[in-house]
Amino acid sequence: MNSAAEMFGRGAINRAKRGIYAGKTVRFGNNVSFSKRRTRRTFKPNIQTKTYYSKILDREIKLRVSTKAIRCINKAGNFDTFILQKDHLIADSEVAQQLRKEMQKTLNKQQVMPPAREWTKFPYY
Repeated sequence: MNSAAEMFGRGAINRAKRGIYAGKTVRFGNNVSFSKRRTRRTFKPNIQTKTYYSKILDREIKLRVSTKAIRCINKAGNFDTFILQKDHLIADSEVAQQLRKEMQKTLNKQQVMPPAREWTKFPYY
């Protein structure tokens, strides 16, 4: 399945390949002054550096993720579930694809199901 950027004729930005941006790309628009003069500007995705713990790989992984991806990871329950189940959100990320292959290889060795969804008191932290 193609990512949103590919469907509209734009490929993923190179930085998105090194992190998990969940389909967010650079957008373009105008600054509009009081006199209504328009000047072009870019809207960059809100990117944060986060460290996630993978129970399957039994290690911490430091990634650059968009705030949309952070919310999606929280909604999925945990990092492992997000990587293994959300194909369309990690389609343009080479790092996420590599992590998925590692996790699947580890799961095949252990013959264990991915962890169940875990609820937290504060889902956005």
